Amino acid sequence: MKNVQKTKQRNRGASLTILALTVCALSSAYAQSFQITNALFDPQRKFTLQFPSDTNSYFILDRNFAPTNVTNAVAMALGTMGGGQLVDKNAAVQAAFFRIRKVPLSSPLATAGDGIDDVYKLQHPNVFTDPLNPAYAGMDFDGDGVSNLREYQRGTDPANPASVNVNLYINSANGSDSNDGITPSATPWAMGTHGPMLTVQGAISVTVSHDTVVIAAGMYHNTLLDPGPRSITLSPQGSVTIQ
Repeated sequence: MKNVQKTKQRNRGASLTILALTVCALSSAYAQSFQITNALFDPQRKFTLQFPSDTNSYFILDRNFAPTNVTNAVAMALGTMGGGQLVDKNAAVQAAFFRIRKVPLSSPLATAGDGIDDVYKLQHPNVFTDPLNPAYAGMDFDGDGVSNLREYQRGTDPANPASVNVNLYINSANGSDSNDGITPSATPWAMGTHGPMLTVQGAISVTVSHDTVVIAAGMYHNTLLDPGPRSITLSPQGSVTIQ
């Protein structure tokens, strides 16, 4: 972690003091030789910070009007080879404190608090035109009836309505209806763990039309089979008994 020199500029007749206090990395392996290379205003009095960048990381610009709790994210961007820059899109009107966070792509945050990781949003810029706005999670960009959040959770493409369907897995031996059913075995991902569900109805309840529920061999008890208005396929694997 390094302190960054205070920058003072005159712009449109006003004296604005911007204090960029800290630059930090969330992983010690990424903390070496990282410092701001330039700080400047654009003609609209928006503050820009330039810094060394790389393709294994993404970067978050935080701002606060006090030197403590500099945690209000105002911009983020994927890393590029060479130099990067982040811009506070709000015109500067008073002294502010800034922090740049360098985050490994392999360990993304969900800065907006909406359950979608930052890297996914930055990789889908047409869908999430403002990656810091949590309202985009509930929107349905491609109009296929599935929200952007559910597309993210299901591993489908939120910009392609043809990609909406998935297989959902259940397993009477090691499943749990608290899982999401996306994978046949426990598989870590950015926001938790994918894994098989326990009951047929549990899987049916989270399907969309034309999904397939893949049922592992075994016995399933007290299971309803009510897809509602959806059209789904049940695909037993081996000997399956439903009581």
